[in-house]
Amino acid sequence: MSSTNKTSLGLNMWEASDKPVRQDFVNDNTIIDEKITNLNSKLDNVNSNLNNKVNSTDIASEYLGLTVKNTKLKLLIENFNFNNGVAYKSAITLFGWKPTYFGALPQPVSLNSGICFVSMTLDGDNVKISLNDIGSTFTGSTWISAVLFATK
Repeated sequence: MSSTNKTSLGLNMWEASDKPVRQDFVNDNTIIDEKITNLNSKLDNVNSNLNNKVNSTDIASEYLGLTVKNTKLKLLIENFNFNNGVAYKSAITLFGWKPTYFGALPQPVSLNSGICFVSMTLDGDNVKISLNDIGSTFTGSTWISAVLFATK
């Protein structure tokens, strides 16, 4: 005899005087199986949605940014080609406008000859990226990462 007491899932909670029968266990197992199958389906959907979001975003080559009023804050992670320690990137490409104020917090770069500091300045319509000290004569490609600030 199935119990009159049930859990929130509808499973039997027998009293000491109850006499469980095989069908009670079959019914409980069916409920558990349906709940787990439903949960697995929902988890598969969540995982699929997360994978789609992760696979559709290339953080290594995208510009992540935040705009507050007329100021943009951007994370730049990009491989640049340098000629004598200098590379350029269009400010309009970076920000969507030509900034009236520009600031940057670049990370030092490791070159074969050692660590060099990076400076970034507004040069006309472009952001000028300069490798200082030992990088001033560097010609080649290297990754630059920096937090950029720009105001309209």
